[in-house]
Amino acid sequence: MAADCLPAKSFVEASLYFLVTPCPVCQSDRLDPQDPTSTDDSNTVAMVGVCRNCGSSESFRFAVENLPHAKDRHDPISGTHAINLGFSHSRLIDLVQWVTLHEILLEKAKSQPNVAEARWLKVRAGQCLDEAAKFFDAGIDAPPKDATFIESSLKKINEHPDRYKRSRLSELRSQLPSENAFDEVQSKGEPERPWWKIW
Repeated sequence: MAADCLPAKSFVEASLYFLVTPCPVCQSDRLDPQDPTSTDDSNTVAMVGVCRNCGSSESFRFAVENLPHAKDRHDPISGTHAINLGFSHSRLIDLVQWVTLHEILLEKAKSQPNVAEARWLKVRAGQCLDEAAKFFDAGIDAPPKDATFIESSLKKINEHPDRYKRSRLSELRSQLPSENAFDEVQSKGEPERPWWKIW
């Protein structure tokens, strides 16, 4: 894997990464992910994030596990694609960022007038907490020391460790749709447009 290529469990995870990545130019807001494009390397994909504040764009390359065929890449994260079907934690998005994503999606769900789409956002928010939980070893409540990848996340854990305890995250998770809700959303049909474009 090339040094500038970021590891992602899925296209969903790669796209969520943009929502917790500040603009490299103005350092504000979050980047809006655009549709992925192929690269010279068949095992990687390129995605561009556009800043809603200054309009600048930044391209990232991702090595995506279980990369689908090109014909299936046109709309990788709309609908109910999984974030990470494995048990190992992300190497792209850290514990604090998963909790932040949970908060971002819940906030959007509150202002979403379409009931089905609001419920779907809550399902995805719950999945983000599931990903955060993968950083914890069995029986450990305190956030692990190696669960952060960036300085700002480490600072947040150091300042508010209770906010990132497993017990708190479990309580938050219990308030969201269960695993069965994921299948329920699939059976009712997917949202009409990619979720990241409803911002």
